[in-house]
Amino acid sequence: MNFPDKDAELNQFFLIAVAYILANFERLGVSIGNKGTVTTRLSTWVTKYAISCTPSTSTTITVAEKDVAGEELKAILKIITGDILNSVWTPTDRSTLRCPVIGGRYPLIPLTVSHPIGSVATDVAFQHTIRYRDFLTGKKAKPWGVGSCQIWQKVGGTAPNSLSDMQMIGTCTKQPFICTFTALQANELVYYVLRWVSTRGEDGPQGPGFNGKIKGA
Repeated sequence: MNFPDKDAELNQFFLIAVAYILANFERLGVSIGNKGTVTTRLSTWVTKYAISCTPSTSTTITVAEKDVAGEELKAILKIITGDILNSVWTPTDRSTLRCPVIGGRYPLIPLTVSHPIGSVATDVAFQHTIRYRDFLTGKKAKPWGVGSCQIWQKVGGTAPNSLSDMQMIGTCTKQPFICTFTALQANELVYYVLRWVSTRGEDGPQGPGFNGKIKGA
C-alpha cells in the first residue's frame, strides 16, 4: 500500500480505506477477525489523532501514541490487502486502497475512476478563471495517480456533443487556470470540459460540461 506522508492526508485515507473495506469485506475475502481488528485500530487511531492535534492535549507522549496507533493500523491494512486474491481486485479497489499493480521497472498506477468537477468565475472582463475539484473526494487536490487536468473549450455557438467539437487549451497541474479573450468575444458563451490525465500520460474520465459568458468592459 502507498500511505500518504502527512498526518491529515493519512487520517483521511484511513477513514476512506477502512470504510471501503468494511463495505466490501465479503467480496474482498476479508476475515471476520481482520474486520474486527481494523475497526478497533481505526477507532484507536481516530482518538489518538484527535488528542495529538488538540493544542491543550498535544504532548510528546500523545504524539508518540498517535504514531504507534498509525503504524498498527497500517500493519493490519497491509495484511488485509495482501490477502486479497489477484482475481478479485478491481481498478476501483486499487485506486481507493492505493495498491498499484506491481510489474516491470515501475509500479502501474491504475487510472482513477473519478472525474474533475469544474467551475468558472466570470467576474473579470475578458477573462475566465477555471477551478476544479475531484468528484469522489470533493477536494481541490488531484486524486492519487493523477498528474494533471486537461482543459477543453468551445467558444460560442451551440453546446458541444463531444471533445471532438472542442479544443484543448491547456493542461493544468496547479489551479486556477486563466483563460483570456478579446473584446470581440464579449458576451459569447464559452463551454468547458475537464479531464484527468494520469502521471503516465493516460487520459482518464472527463467531467461534466459547464459554461460561462465572457464579460465585456
